[in-house]
Amino acid sequence: MKTSTAKFILLSYAKEAISQASLNQGQISSLPISLPPIEEQHRALCDTLKAHLQDTQTTQTQLADAIVEQTVA
Repeated sequence: MKTSTAKFILLSYAKEAISQASLNQGQISSLPISLPPIEEQHRALCDTLKAHLQDTQTTQTQLADAIVEQTVA
């Protein structure tokens, strides 16, 4: 769903009370949401997990180096 389409749908659902728009759960639940194919979702998740794992391993190595350096110093 394109941003302008989503904005149009949300604004058409919104009720304004005291200068504040509101949406109920049913209106939000009925919004169409486009998702990429499951294979693409899995690939994106795997890429994200690999990046986080690599960052974690880098941090772990840096912490270990810092501990060794403090111990030796």
